[in-house]
Amino acid sequence: MADNDTLRQHNEKNSGRFVMPNEKRAYEISEIRENHLEIIRRVVLGEKNTEIAFALSMSPEQVSNIRNSEIVQAHIGILEAARDASTLDVSRQIAKVAPKALGILKATVDRTNKMVNEDPTFMPNSLQLNVAKDLLDRAGHGAIHRQHTITQNAQLTDDELIEIKRNVALAKSKANIANVEEAQVED
Repeated sequence: MADNDTLRQHNEKNSGRFVMPNEKRAYEISEIRENHLEIIRRVVLGEKNTEIAFALSMSPEQVSNIRNSEIVQAHIGILEAARDASTLDVSRQIAKVAPKALGILKATVDRTNKMVNEDPTFMPNSLQLNVAKDLLDRAGHGAIHRQHTITQNAQLTDDELIEIKRNVALAKSKANIANVEEAQVED
């Protein structure tokens, strides 16, 4: 087995492709730059290396090297601690107002039950609103929903493009003939 000096010489000759046993191969940055800050921000938000790499036009290996650097790890730790502290603050505030919110909910339910008992035809405003929205939706006037589109690209030859243009022109001429015929029928 080769001694450590021989392995070090091998490493130097081969540009660091071979790692010494018991040595950690690491990419260390000396200062945090703008692109490092964006990587850090995305890491704290929970994005994976491949997602970050794609978004920033980098390789996943570059992102991993930067992410695993000691200075970046320390920065990530600080931001995660701040995020966690902020989350705890919000959680405490929610815990303080939860009894009030529960009281409001109970009072609303009690008031609605009382009104229904007094007038069996009573319908709460929220129910009326939901029924109106449902009817508008069924009439074709509902809320706009997010559209998911898929695009495809194709490479066409000149002959194929000419054929497509001919088909479009033929369809337009047929549509014009149909419009003219409809106009004649109406007259």
